[in-house]
Amino acid sequence: MLSIHYKISVKVPHSHYARVEMYISNIYAKKEFLEIKMPVWTPGSYLVREYTKNVESVEVFELGENNENNNAKNAIPFQKTRKNIWKIDLKNLPKNEEKNIVFVYDVYCFEHSVRTNWIDKDHIFINGASTFMYLEEYRDLPFEIEIDTPDFQYIHTALEKIVPKSANTKQITKKLSAKNYDELVDSPIEINNTAPLVLEINNIPHSFCFFGLDMTEELEARFRHDLEKVVQSATNIFGTNPCTHYTTISHFVHKGYGGLEHLFSTALIFERDNIRTEDGYLKFVTLFAHEYFHLWNVKRLCPQALTNFDYDNENYTELLWQVEGFTTYFQDIIMRKAGLITAEKFRNIQLERIKNITKNFGTKIQSLSESSWDTWIKFYRPNENTENANVSYYVKGAVIALMLDILIIENSDKSMEDLLKHLYEIFYLNPLENKQKIGFMTNSLKKELEIFTNQNLDEFFKKYIDGTDEIPFNDFLEKIGLKLEIVNTEKMILGITQQVLDASNDKKVTVVRRESPAYHLGLQVGDQLIAVNGNVENNLSEFLENQQPNSPIEIAILRDGRLITLKGNLVASYESEYKLEELPEISEKTKEKLEKWERNV
Repeated sequence: MLSIHYKISVKVPHSHYARVEMYISNIYAKKEFLEIKMPVWTPGSYLVREYTKNVESVEVFELGENNENNNAKNAIPFQKTRKNIWKIDLKNLPKNEEKNIVFVYDVYCFEHSVRTNWIDKDHIFINGASTFMYLEEYRDLPFEIEIDTPDFQYIHTALEKIVPKSANTKQITKKLSAKNYDELVDSPIEINNTAPLVLEINNIPHSFCFFGLDMTEELEARFRHDLEKVVQSATNIFGTNPCTHYTTISHFVHKGYGGLEHLFSTALIFERDNIRTEDGYLKFVTLFAHEYFHLWNVKRLCPQALTNFDYDNENYTELLWQVEGFTTYFQDIIMRKAGLITAEKFRNIQLERIKNITKNFGTKIQSLSESSWDTWIKFYRPNENTENANVSYYVKGAVIALMLDILIIENSDKSMEDLLKHLYEIFYLNPLENKQKIGFMTNSLKKELEIFTNQNLDEFFKKYIDGTDEIPFNDFLEKIGLKLEIVNTEKMILGITQQVLDASNDKKVTVVRRESPAYHLGLQVGDQLIAVNGNVENNLSEFLENQQPNSPIEIAILRDGRLITLKGNLVASYESEYKLEELPEISEKTKEKLEKWERNV
């Protein structure tokens, strides 16, 4: 029977290269060719990333005795037929015996993110999709991975570890195993000299690697308490935890932020200086809460389109607003139930999201379902016009989850927590047990939402998910005794963002908001403001404070090396203040609903 195992060798870490050997044994004697592929994307990060751009020095050899390639004369011909596919010619190998080959290649690993590879003298971070090639028809095989690299003490991964004895204590030669290729892709590997922090939570070992962080006793004690609270609060929502073990790989860097969920683990990246502040610490724990909640929502409960990965192509779904939006909302619920944020903080977080989608013009242009579908070409490739044309399925999806939570609380004795537990049972646990197709479609999700909200949601989906209608927030918020107030201040704004973009230290326009005064005047991205109404521009905000709508304005700008003057009148545009306050008089029943929504338990 055909079998595959991999060997990763890192001999010179500061070169940023890993050599990967893919051993393919017992190929059927009459098979004339193999197609070996590398994924073009990784699950959870919806962008074609062209991982083969980092692949070099591909070679194929016939295996000799003891499964070793003898020498160069045993090379096997192959051809690259697509950007990520190599076709190996087996016709000249013996016809009357099983064929054994090794596919060898180098991978350049020097992109620091949660979805790519990084190798240097301090640590090694390996992602499955950007490292391991595969045979399409053999993805369900079990795999072994051998790692050979010097001078590191620890391997952090959710993959099962098989540790051989070695006389050289400085040399890591360890074997890992994966049940199938999907698990291999879904299990990042971190190799370093940082001992893990292991917490036993509900009899499940949770291993935390904090690489790049100077851990103090005080910080470790706080992590122990708070991370356990987060894990417990998330687990309590579903009543069961799918893990037998869980691994968190955290990289603390000078600049960077992000997380990527996996089947039994997560990878996080965070600014090391920020963790020392109270807001930064809570932001990191919230990031962990978000990725940990993905254990249930997306890694198991998920749209049908994401239950069987096509690593060659985009996997389209209109439901990322549920996948990421609901998870974003639940990260706050988890933090609240864990006692790590106050009710006031919980309330203010929701207000900031409402403010975000109300202010951004893109909310009027792109629907939530369209944002989900187009994530492959838009979300991970923002530009200067993103704010004007796109809506985030994270942010608006979380706001939709808030609205639905209110509707459920208003019309039943349940909440979104009960809904998610129910969805997990009917779309994952029950189908899994009965060997039926898992996952949900838009209509099946909508049906369950209608049961929990006790109302027809045709118009809700048409307007706020598939459409771009403005959400009447107070129609929802008043059901739990809250009111959104948007008050325009007297301060005029131009509607631009300026930043220093190069070594000249000159500020240049990076965003021009649609329908703003700057938009109507003709300002564009890249312009450098020189003077306003004949005065050198050095305090634009102060100038605008003294202006009235329709006031004449003349702006001198430097554009592409040319001095240009723009003239016009200021269109009325003010800064707005957003408040989320309790209604002056609410009934006891409404107050109970508010407390339930704020998770005051």
